[in-house]
Amino acid sequence: KHCWDERDRFYYSVDLNLVPVEKPDIKGFFLNWARIWCMKSSLERQKLLLAIDVHAPHVLRANVQPKNLQDFYDVFDVHEGDGMWLEPEKRIHIW
Repeated sequence: KHCWDERDRFYYSVDLNLVPVEKPDIKGFFLNWARIWCMKSSLERQKLLLAIDVHAPHVLRANVQPKNLQDFYDVFDVHEGDGMWLEPEKRIHIW
């Protein structure tokens, strides 16, 4: 799957394994991840989605998953005390 970003006019893969490149654009991946989950809505709409949508709110989907990936910390130089910092022992590792 690829996502078109009109502002940058590039394709970014949702799954980096699908893109045969020597050095994947990890920063581009995370920026595109944020763009995918970016959403502007009224408080009323957000409340409606909380009531009817089985998925987590967009702000959580955008911010929670990257905090579990070391590549995110490396690419954006995130350190203890930064807003997106999550203690290494609290990060979830599935694979």
